[in-house]
Amino acid sequence: MRASLHRHFRQFLRSAALCAVAALVSGTADAGDKPTTAKQQPSDQTIVCAFYFAGDHFNTADYRLRDSTANYKMEFAINWEHHTGPAQKRVHAGDLTSIVMADLDFTLKRWPNHRDAIRTLIEYDLAGGKSYGYAPTECWLRHAHEYAPDDVDVILAEAYFHQRKGDREVAKSQYEEALAQGSKSPEVHYNLGLLYFDLADFPHAQEQARIAYADGYPLPGLRNKLKKAGYWTEDDDSVPSRPTASQPPPAQ
Repeated sequence: MRASLHRHFRQFLRSAALCAVAALVSGTADAGDKPTTAKQQPSDQTIVCAFYFAGDHFNTADYRLRDSTANYKMEFAINWEHHTGPAQKRVHAGDLTSIVMADLDFTLKRWPNHRDAIRTLIEYDLAGGKSYGYAPTECWLRHAHEYAPDDVDVILAEAYFHQRKGDREVAKSQYEEALAQGSKSPEVHYNLGLLYFDLADFPHAQEQARIAYADGYPLPGLRNKLKKAGYWTEDDDSVPSRPTASQPPPAQ
């Protein structure tokens, strides 16, 4: 009981301080202070993220090693039963309360690149869920990427989130990074093709669409857009299909 109260008190202090930092950086921006150059001036989001994780040395574990030892397997199963699984169910049911963030915060402090927790967090955020004093979604994604820079699932989750938020250039660079690290998912090519199309880069959109549909991607949205723009012909429709790979959710 005492340990639980101590943990909740620490979270309360962290939440209060996080809100104070957010208000401070916002107030500074509103005050009309002359900013320094982009390279010298960290973003407000960077400050908030750095503050949230400062001073904590989490006992982290790589999600990809969850089945590597008996202890990891047991811990992962317990976490799923009591934290990640319930959070996922609540979000699917439309429950966007602070309980969800508490469970995901607990999970991601231990498993920063936990694929299902990250996907649930993104779904929660896109549905309108608030951070309730916990780290914002962008901070958790950045933390996961810094913890496991070679985890393609993390990069794809970041790209998908930023694409849905309208940060097209950021999402594009992350999809390209995922491809550079060897991702072969047709979903990546499809979503990257949508981004290129939205950026009016039709030749590259066509190139990505050809790859996605050759890999058997089923949704016709990108193809239809390219047809209307005059960048898809009958020859493109004749590209033979290949079996599909495991895919992240579509951005469209």
